[in-house]
Amino acid sequence: MKKRLLAAAALVMCATIGRSAESVEQAVLARLAEMQAAAEALDPDALFRFVAADAQAPIAENGVLFLTRDEALASTRNAFQGVTSVSYQFRRQQVSLLGADAALVVGEGTTSVTLEDGRTLSIPFAQSVVFTLRDGEWIVLHAHRSSPNRTP
Repeated sequence: MKKRLLAAAALVMCATIGRSAESVEQAVLARLAEMQAAAEALDPDALFRFVAADAQAPIAENGVLFLTRDEALASTRNAFQGVTSVSYQFRRQQVSLLGADAALVVGEGTTSVTLEDGRTLSIPFAQSVVFTLRDGEWIVLHAHRSSPNRTP
């Protein structure tokens, strides 16, 4: 019951400011697709253009919390070294409205990575991304991604 009331309140807030729940969902998924394209282009700077500059602890990945956007960007730059291609295939994604100017996207899928030495890795993942609307743009306030431990 509480979940329904929260969902109804979010719908009312979106409608009140001229955005439908469906248009918010489409906008947030479109932004996520832009971020995916930047990552697949191996361009961490383009990817992090969509992360709030003032976000505190914006990224958590595989048990590591990055306390600043700059830390997370440096880690991503490092992770892309030795990679010749990367692609992401989502099996499932769901958008939840958190308010008129916030949304949560959760998803799961597989990352395919090709390394400079020719090896190809296929790694399952789950992620959650919190978006906020600022100056008419959906940007990332926080993201979390994890992959199960790979057994040797």
